[in-house]
Amino acid sequence: MEMSLEEKDEPFDMPDLSEYMSCERNKLSLIGRVLNPACQPMKHLIRNMPRKWEKEGRVKGVALTSERFQFIFDSKHDLEEVLEKGVQTFSEWAIVVDRWYEKPPDDYLRFMFIWVQIWNIPVNYYTEKAITSLGELIGEVREVVFNPDQSQIQEFVRVKVLFDVSRPLRKSKVVNLRNGETATVKFHYERIQKRCYECQRLTHEKDVCPILVKARQDQAAARRKGQVIPKPPPTPVLSESDPLFGVLKESQVGIDPNTGRPRIAQEVLEGMRQYLRVANEEEKLIRVDRVIQSVREAKKILSRKNRFFVSKLFQWSIMICLKRKELFLGMIMRFLRVVGTKTRWLFHQVSPHLRQLLETGLWKLSLRCLSLKRVISLHSLNLFQIVRRYIALVSLRLELSLGLL
Repeated sequence: MEMSLEEKDEPFDMPDLSEYMSCERNKLSLIGRVLNPACQPMKHLIRNMPRKWEKEGRVKGVALTSERFQFIFDSKHDLEEVLEKGVQTFSEWAIVVDRWYEKPPDDYLRFMFIWVQIWNIPVNYYTEKAITSLGELIGEVREVVFNPDQSQIQEFVRVKVLFDVSRPLRKSKVVNLRNGETATVKFHYERIQKRCYECQRLTHEKDVCPILVKARQDQAAARRKGQVIPKPPPTPVLSESDPLFGVLKESQVGIDPNTGRPRIAQEVLEGMRQYLRVANEEEKLIRVDRVIQSVREAKKILSRKNRFFVSKLFQWSIMICLKRKELFLGMIMRFLRVVGTKTRWLFHQVSPHLRQLLETGLWKLSLRCLSLKRVISLHSLNLFQIVRRYIALVSLRLELSLGLL
């Protein structure tokens, strides 16, 4: 059959016959879609969801598109049991599921039911109407688990809402009360695991958040034009309501830019807060002094150990270098692989020893050691471990007593 350039591509008419349609089988099925396709491969979802539901052998999955799927159940009881579980997740990201409809509505698979816990409700507003109004901030409220005639043993009230998955999850809301008072109400979403921690949406991870991507593109365009981009001020770690506010400085807490790790672990900070909260006014002043003194002493001890270790480490290396030059080259290369990112402080500590290497005529080795300026970073809390690993790697019998340190 010859093809003509003028021939039109007519649409195909599917026969309107019962043997061509699967409506009867679809009555015991649900349709769903993944919210984050990049993290929810469809083939893995089809394989694993029956096992997660404990319905293996009684349900069959069909991948409709890269985002939509169908599960056909053998019994109505299994179908209803899955739908009653509430929010469904796969790979820790939410998926939207609903019953099959022969003619689905326009907003099909756009909404899902979520149980929301409302915390910090003002004591004078513990009424069903007030709680319903707070739930309406999330979505259409369908159920409120609250009875004023019964005792309440939980610190929150649960509400069931119909949530639009294209919207962000609200973490908290400032509520204005009468007489100029305010209260911050917090929301917790049951069975919701991962989300974007920048925009609070369920459709992507933070690394690919459109807000951050747009900001990075704007910064790159500004740099190409030669514009200077000021760095945003760091978010304060200690708020005015924090027991440690005024006790510790912002420079003593938060993330260390050289290592990317907290200067003081969150567990330690929380212990300090509890230590100050349980004290009365007179004892609190004493405890504040103890906290300040303990942080100051810890910083001095770590600083002394840093300087001592760096100095001794390279002194021993140079002494070995004078006797076994080739072995020392291998030692330095192993050391570079053990330790991590960047710091100028360590390079300044190493510089005098590099000059000694130059004086010995090992110019090639000295050039290799200059890469220390770019690749070495020693975090104070891991310094002992790094030095021990270094000594173990080179397998040299150094007469070293760590107990003297």
